[in-house]
Amino acid sequence: MTDRIREILVLHHTHTDIGYTHPQPVVMELERRFIDQALDACEEMASLDEPSRLRWTCECTYPLQFWLERTTSRNIDRFKALAHAGLIGGAALPFHPTPMMDYAQWARFLQPAVELRGALDLAIRTAILHDVNGLPWPAVQHLSEAGIEMLITGINIVFGTYPFQRPGAFRWQGPAEHSLLAFNGEHYAAFNRELHTHTGSTERMAEGLKHYLEHRLPKGYPFNFVYLTATHPFFVDNNPPEPALARLIAKWNAEGRTPRIRTILPEDLLTEVHRFENQLETHAGDWTDAWNFGAGSTAVETRAARHARQRLHKATALMALNGPAREDAPARLAEARLNLDLWEEHTWGAQASIALPYRDGVYEQWSHKAQFAWQARSLTALLLRDQLELASGNPAEGAGCSAVLVMNPLNEQIHTTIRLPKRWFGGTMDDPSIHSEEGRAAGSLKTIWQHFSSNVLRIELDRESWDGKNGFLAEVTLPPLSISALSTLTLKPAEPAASCHQDGRKLESDAFALIWDSKTGRVTSLIDKRSGREVLDSKAPFSLFEPVHESPVEFDPDGLHRGRESIFNFDWEPMHANIPGWLPDWKAQRHGMGEPISIEVVHGALGIALVRKVTVRGTTSFVQTIRLRADRPVVECDVLLDKTNCFTPEALYLYVPLGLRKWQAHYDVQGLSVAFDDQQLPGVIRDYLTVDRYVCMHNREAAVTLACPDAPLVQLGGFNFGRRRPIDRSGCGHIAAWPMNNYWMTNFRAAQPGVVHLRYELSVESAHSPSRSAHMAALACQVPDIEVHPIIQADTATAGPMVELSTDQWSLLAVEPGPAPRSILVRLLNDTMQPVQGELSLGRKTISGAWRVNLCDGDELDTLSVKDGRAQLTIPARTFATVRIVTPR
Repeated sequence: MTDRIREILVLHHTHTDIGYTHPQPVVMELERRFIDQALDACEEMASLDEPSRLRWTCECTYPLQFWLERTTSRNIDRFKALAHAGLIGGAALPFHPTPMMDYAQWARFLQPAVELRGALDLAIRTAILHDVNGLPWPAVQHLSEAGIEMLITGINIVFGTYPFQRPGAFRWQGPAEHSLLAFNGEHYAAFNRELHTHTGSTERMAEGLKHYLEHRLPKGYPFNFVYLTATHPFFVDNNPPEPALARLIAKWNAEGRTPRIRTILPEDLLTEVHRFENQLETHAGDWTDAWNFGAGSTAVETRAARHARQRLHKATALMALNGPAREDAPARLAEARLNLDLWEEHTWGAQASIALPYRDGVYEQWSHKAQFAWQARSLTALLLRDQLELASGNPAEGAGCSAVLVMNPLNEQIHTTIRLPKRWFGGTMDDPSIHSEEGRAAGSLKTIWQHFSSNVLRIELDRESWDGKNGFLAEVTLPPLSISALSTLTLKPAEPAASCHQDGRKLESDAFALIWDSKTGRVTSLIDKRSGREVLDSKAPFSLFEPVHESPVEFDPDGLHRGRESIFNFDWEPMHANIPGWLPDWKAQRHGMGEPISIEVVHGALGIALVRKVTVRGTTSFVQTIRLRADRPVVECDVLLDKTNCFTPEALYLYVPLGLRKWQAHYDVQGLSVAFDDQQLPGVIRDYLTVDRYVCMHNREAAVTLACPDAPLVQLGGFNFGRRRPIDRSGCGHIAAWPMNNYWMTNFRAAQPGVVHLRYELSVESAHSPSRSAHMAALACQVPDIEVHPIIQADTATAGPMVELSTDQWSLLAVEPGPAPRSILVRLLNDTMQPVQGELSLGRKTISGAWRVNLCDGDELDTLSVKDGRAQLTIPARTFATVRIVTPR
């Protein structure tokens, strides 16, 4: 095989970690300087023989944008000249992402690639993914629509894995018609590593290359070239260009050594792969990321970011339909989006986060990272509250509250309860006079709601304290995709749910009967009353939603990785030979909850609940509420825990032992349903999943959906992290919800002490239906946080439908302000197996024109027919669609 290799292709780049080696602001300044250095070095080396010239690839667009915003016009001209000469290039991703980004984020994510093509005359026909172990399956469509023809990977197999063999390539087929090439390359910097470029010796290079060609190319390798990347021999991540690299390659080539070495840009690799395209296999499936379990090291911030994303969607919908509430709202929106997106960047924190967790530099990087989540939360709250205030039509200052604005962002009618503050109702709810207009008018000014900006912008903070003393629950029915103005005279405290009751150790709602053990507090049975079936596996080691603490049986707490060596072998030599370090037989100890401190049953407007305070390893307090909801057929699990400060490896689960034999499962990525195992690429991680909103386990008899609004990690078939073996689906199907762990050995948090709040919801259906699972999960995400806002005078509010869809087979993912005046973007998904035709309208707004466009640059794919103000659209099966709408002046 070695005789077939004619050329070594070398791509020189910096590997972008936003953090890890330096604090995040320093990384961005370094990246800016690297590009300046690359301009100098590429110009200086332009006189070398053509194959040896220094070529520099800007791996990510976010640092390139950062540079572009701060550089001189002369440097822009130099950059363009080098781009035209084929000496500097770029790739499509702003940074290396986690799988937690949604469709709207991906639209923003790829926009810079489109803009930089024009601003810097770059081709950008490839995307580079280094370190991170994969991208969600919908990325195939997103990248294709952005003009990307090939994904180039350099996966890091520390706690990782890759599909098929590497190096190699295949055509990655998306969920529908889109596909792109995928080059499964070596871990980045392999040229430095394998050819020992740090020695500066062509003899050592020849020895290293001979060994690589003889031992590393897989059987059936189709190409006559080898592709490797180079960063810097003495600084692998966040590194500058290395001019000595070009001189060393020139020396090799001048000596007549073979194979020839040629420096390239990403498009050069694309050209070479195209020559062999007819020899490549096509594979469809989710490229499931193995790295994102680190998100479990930051449960509080991960939850905050997920909630901020929901708020952002509500704010952008109102901004699109009603206009921005303030002149500076678009700038605030861009800032909120950037912070949310940067939270989803893969790096998290400092290289020494585990080994030296008390270092100031570790705290420094974590503070910068955490700020992205909290800044996103604060800014989305500000944006949303401003837009609700605009929709309410309130004056800048006023008093009293005659109505409440309520927003339903879901495409279905909701009958539920909303949480309201007593303060808006001019006194205490115990005062009967406040239920009349006369009594309210006569109330003390100290108890009447005082409406001005400081009070309005405290609502997000205050709503967390709207409990039984300060607030109340009111039953409401909300039309789909609407804003309602509800008179305060009609909003009365809801009574305890009549559909729920207790009979000894049995709690019942219309949908479920739950039985618990009075001594241990464990749930022993859950009956689906509609089918009469037992939902749980009675022989499972842990009960429904039981907290389970996991840690290795034996580990060295004083080791470099504080015991994580018991899970993974961190020897780089075999890993660089593509031999993973997983230790599949690592021994774990698991402990469920201890004896209950207290158990009580609470019957209220939300339903009937078992509230237990229990002892759980790794926590100082653990209070869990398992509620049978009255407003919908779900079992809700709400947890408030206080985590201890523990640097040695541990994980916390909430167990869901289902009695489903011969089970299958589906999970959602960006709203798209993916069949576990069957629709995942061979070789990718199956030990755990990152879900968007839900996972559904099912067989021929029933389907059970677990909605995960706060924490995205789950394991299927029991406890499987690090086992790296096929998941047995013949027995009963158990789900291990996995909100917390600190198993990562370098840049994720070593410990996460403090209070954590988590929610899950469980529902049961007679058969698997992606639309039903998505519906249930959407409710789980939205109902607890239904937006409410005080209206001083009810007739000033802008109420009514926001968006109307003629079919429930489309999922509405986002409504956003468009790039041009009077334009609106509506982002949809058809997750069915058939094309779905339907109509779209904008409530009170008239549609004068509509087009289906690609997700980021707005290129028109189809002109849509508009009749009676409704745009007519057919979305192909398993396809995302963005519709651009123009409204009249």
